[in-house]
Amino acid sequence: MVFLSFQPFFLVSANDFILFYLSIELQALILYTLASFKRYSVFSAESGLKYFVLGAFSSGLLLFGISFFYGFLGLTNFYDIRFLMLNWFDGVSYFVLNLALFFLLSAFLFKLAAAPFHLWAPDVYTGAPTPIVLFFATLPKLAIFLFLMRFYLVFLFELGVVWYTAMFFSGVVSVLWGTFAALNQFNIKRLYAYSAIVNVGYLLLDLSYGTLEAFSSAMNYIVVYLFSTFAIFLTILLFRRVGGLKKIPFIMNYNLFYTHGSAAAVLVALIFFSLAGIPPLAGFFIKFFLFRSLFLVDFLSNFAIFVILATSVISAFYYIRVVRLIFFTSIRVPATFVQMDFLLTFLFVFQIFFIVLFLFLQPVALLVCTNLVSSLFL
Repeated sequence: MVFLSFQPFFLVSANDFILFYLSIELQALILYTLASFKRYSVFSAESGLKYFVLGAFSSGLLLFGISFFYGFLGLTNFYDIRFLMLNWFDGVSYFVLNLALFFLLSAFLFKLAAAPFHLWAPDVYTGAPTPIVLFFATLPKLAIFLFLMRFYLVFLFELGVVWYTAMFFSGVVSVLWGTFAALNQFNIKRLYAYSAIVNVGYLLLDLSYGTLEAFSSAMNYIVVYLFSTFAIFLTILLFRRVGGLKKIPFIMNYNLFYTHGSAAAVLVALIFFSLAGIPPLAGFFIKFFLFRSLFLVDFLSNFAIFVILATSVISAFYYIRVVRLIFFTSIRVPATFVQMDFLLTFLFVFQIFFIVLFLFLQPVALLVCTNLVSSLFL
């Protein structure tokens, strides 16, 4: 757990393929163990085994791509490879390095649970313990996104065609698949898994263009996405004993929230409204700036962007469905069945205030993200 906390720093600061591979694989081994942490749970064991088998396949893709780079260039340092690419290249070189980049990006897309490498995410998220899912749904993804930005700006701009094709195609498929698959999900963690696939798709679409504004809006999106993820899982943990239940696996159980207290129900509703992109919450602004950066780069020349924009409206349905269950299908239960922890209550309220107050912090946050990308990666 301590290594996972510092792992984003190891990964983002890596300047060599060897250090990068060791960092990401040591993290993966810990995540496989955490996914099967409940030794006597069949679902936890299944999630850990499935994550391990498919993760080993993605590690093979990653190592295969690295071996292409080293076998053809004889180098593993990013800046040495960049110098060589700028001074000596031909058609054969580009073909081999494009093939190597294809395998590398495939491994990254698996780590991010992006389509078409997303099949493990719903099952693993459902079977793994909730606090563990909260942990590896945030920090590892943050580290990989930051590394991808830096990886592109170091030398991948020379291979922009493969980068754009892989990222854009995966982003479109992730948004479409995740949106329509989530419409029929009633388990809260499976619903979040498909929602995460959709959000990763938005980020991949933004990263595919490789511009400073796209990276800045993606960084802005990642920050709010992480806070929203914390809010969702703290909601699951906070109300885990509502109605005498140890956990709340299905969204139909959320009709108990309003019975406990209207204030708690409003707080939960704000989270889902923010995820749906309802103004003036933070979820609306991050999507607005993300789509703005997409339109400025490729306005009217790519029909897929308009399809994604329409799909984002459809995705609001499964978020608002949870709100409907909270307020319009509430039932009466004795208040004595409800048990809350003070710490979780404090963290949960903090998440809500962040989502609401981001309305006033959005211009400052976007400026900070732009300066961060400029200073760290350029």
